[in-house]
Amino acid sequence: MKDGYEGIHVRKCDDFEVSGNTISGKAYYGIRVSGRRKPGEPDLSALNNLVEDNDMRGLDVKGPDEYSDNHADGRMFAGTQGKSATAYVWLNKISKDNMIKVEADETVIDEGDNHLSLPRR
Repeated sequence: MKDGYEGIHVRKCDDFEVSGNTISGKAYYGIRVSGRRKPGEPDLSALNNLVEDNDMRGLDVKGPDEYSDNHADGRMFAGTQGKSATAYVWLNKISKDNMIKVEADETVIDEGDNHLSLPRR
């Protein structure tokens, strides 16, 4: 990516594996795992996904800026209105039981339930 939003988005998926990818360039998030839940609609949480063995050494995670701060609502950007957060991996509030394996220096925003984050090495 030259200057992007996210590398890979696992959206409303269960039992999905994200591995063996190379993500490079510049983005707010390298990998994003998110679900969706609205009253009266089916629960589309992101459950039991596995993220491992992805090469993000060439990824420059963009820091929070005016754009991300203005759109920090838990859906478009992690954080709260006016104060966003960026990372190599973002698991949103509507995700559960995902396993994430990243390098020790790669940041993970974990807003969901019962995730297991392990360093790869």
